[in-house]
Amino acid sequence: MRKWYTPFQKIWRTLDYRLGSKRHKLKCDFRKFEANIHQDQEFYAELQKWAEMAANKSSSLESRDMYENAPDNIVLEGFHLRQSCFSLFRGRCKGSEPVRFLLHCPPSSISPAANSLVRNWADGMEFLGIPVRLLHFDDDVTEVFEEFQPDALLTTDSVDFIQHLDWNRFAEYKKTHRFLVGMSAIPGVMEGRPLADRLAWARDKGVDFYYCYSDLEYCRQEYREFLDAGYPVIGIPFSANPLHYYPVPDVKRDLDFVFLASVNMDKWNRYIPYLGELVKLERGLLMGPGWKHYATNDINPDRDRYLYARAKVGLNLHLDFQLKGANELNERTYMLAACGTPQLVDYPGLLDKHFDEDCFFVGRTPEEYNIQYGYIISNPHEAERKSLNAMRQVFREHTIFHRMEQLSIEVGRLM
Repeated sequence: MRKWYTPFQKIWRTLDYRLGSKRHKLKCDFRKFEANIHQDQEFYAELQKWAEMAANKSSSLESRDMYENAPDNIVLEGFHLRQSCFSLFRGRCKGSEPVRFLLHCPPSSISPAANSLVRNWADGMEFLGIPVRLLHFDDDVTEVFEEFQPDALLTTDSVDFIQHLDWNRFAEYKKTHRFLVGMSAIPGVMEGRPLADRLAWARDKGVDFYYCYSDLEYCRQEYREFLDAGYPVIGIPFSANPLHYYPVPDVKRDLDFVFLASVNMDKWNRYIPYLGELVKLERGLLMGPGWKHYATNDINPDRDRYLYARAKVGLNLHLDFQLKGANELNERTYMLAACGTPQLVDYPGLLDKHFDEDCFFVGRTPEEYNIQYGYIISNPHEAERKSLNAMRQVFREHTIFHRMEQLSIEVGRLM
């Protein structure tokens, strides 16, 4: 018997079919893309092993004498920029009664990216002299409260995170302490939960403010629903951690490119047109979580800075939403700049605000991206000049120390 559909059902079935067809085509196209990646397991394994061994011997490979006698302008200036940055920020917040932060930290098996991000925040806070402690998923929060006496907790609006928190214990602690709970601001539907429902839930649980990774001006424009609900929103843009990302001496740039990224499906529509030809090169390195040709499931910044040191070009691509608005630059933008690696990037909306024009090679289209790649390879002196500009600016304005100091100030204003 023939089944009849309402006009709305017909529209939905048509949309679902079209979306399904698009997803299927994207998967097929990505399989072809992956098949074209130059695949040499021995080559990748050798690079990874070398970088991990170098990281383990960094105390001898990165001695002061090695830096001061380096013939490479990027390595020499990077060393002095890093030392100046350390002198400026080491212990800078000690004695000022800063906020005592508790950072909710997932195991890397659940979210390697979130685990890395939270540990970077803790690095920055500790260096500044801001009291900080990680709250792991299996920690006893009562013991943590008694031992550390936190003033603020930062967590993530995800079921994987919030199900591991004792919200009743938070309410009890708030009766005797000024304690603020901050949660990541994620617009729209999250894990099937509409924003209105999540905001009501947050109100019931005692969430005090939200934070995001966007530029502050963008927060004021695009996080209006959070603001209208009475929540402050703090912008904490990504940055570089100078404790892990910086130029290293005595390493030859012998790789055509390095691209360390996950295989996340949200990125496929960018990877295929922009990187389709480049991944065929024999002296390139493309690896990260999820890749079929060579996957690494960990995030190891001490290893990665050695891989970036060997790159003639550091490839970088952004997500669609980062291109459409002046909201975010991905963390890789700052990492590559801090390492002094010549960077080829697309054109995210925030790029011109956070960096001067003469810092990167920009490819707005796949064609321009590939042309710029060839230009970098053929013009190493111009690549060095722009890398120096980017490195100076990231150490001057965009380190984890800059971000964590501002975060402490912003949360302190809410106390």
